[in-house]
Amino acid sequence: MSFRGDQDNDFFASYKAASNKLKKRFMKKPNIAEASEEFGQLTKTLSQQGCSHYAAFCSLALARCEQNMSNAPGEIQGLTEAGRHFLEAEKSLLDIMSPNFNEHGNCAMNCFDFAVKTCITEDAPCLAAALCYEMAQYLENKGDYGIALVHYQRSAELGFQNILQSVHSLRKALSMKLLLGDYQGAMSSCTEILQQIPGQNPSQSFSLLGLYSNLYTECEVLLVLLLLYMKPYPSKQKSFHRGILQMYSSLSSTNPHQGMNEDLFILMQSLVVECKERNITAIKYLQQELRTHLTTEQNELLMKTVIEFNETATFAS
Repeated sequence: MSFRGDQDNDFFASYKAASNKLKKRFMKKPNIAEASEEFGQLTKTLSQQGCSHYAAFCSLALARCEQNMSNAPGEIQGLTEAGRHFLEAEKSLLDIMSPNFNEHGNCAMNCFDFAVKTCITEDAPCLAAALCYEMAQYLENKGDYGIALVHYQRSAELGFQNILQSVHSLRKALSMKLLLGDYQGAMSSCTEILQQIPGQNPSQSFSLLGLYSNLYTECEVLLVLLLLYMKPYPSKQKSFHRGILQMYSSLSSTNPHQGMNEDLFILMQSLVVECKERNITAIKYLQQELRTHLTTEQNELLMKTVIEFNETATFAS
């Protein structure tokens, strides 16, 4: 939606009036604070009217005013709002399938990037991580998994002060790697997540906080499936991976933590043992039994593993 007729003139007149207050005049200082306030009011009005494109430019003008007043929080807020308005404008064009060159999306990324840099300068890494995560979500929804992965990883790096925020970003990065077919990278992400979660040791019984329990179980199962699919040489396996596989390689092992359903643990144990024996009949049976216990990602990975073992068995025969 855009201004038409008198509305269009009202926007440009209001924008020009606010901009004029920033001009240097003889014996008179620019009224930056008042201009910033007017740009903020104009942003709200335009946003309510559905004019996201114009609202974004007003938010950028507000951010420049706050920068000139050395108000970093105000500048970050202005840049963030500008980025979100550009994303709304981009979404509006996509909804009506209008031809575009992703100019609004590129502007949004630039706004978020500048906001992140300012957050880092102001020693606010957690806020920077949240902004990276927000941009990554938009890119993921668009199907730009490669670029989304970069932003999720940056979010994880910047969110180091908050373990939950960091591992959640790493989990999203893991999903992007699986979608891109980077299974080696996915193994690294799984390992990093499992090692970051506090209060656990693969060789001993332990309990996890509710916030981490499901995440740990999900990533542990993914790691086991990745190891079965990739089949790395024992000499190249990390000690952490050997510990995980050892736990699942013996049917006498007990469930090491409370986060995993007992049935799931027993079935995964059986899968690891049968994969080691290359019993394709048992592997296919276990695939059916595991289907309801696994996520979509895990089921897809298990399917690839079954296909791999089936092809190996066919070739051997």
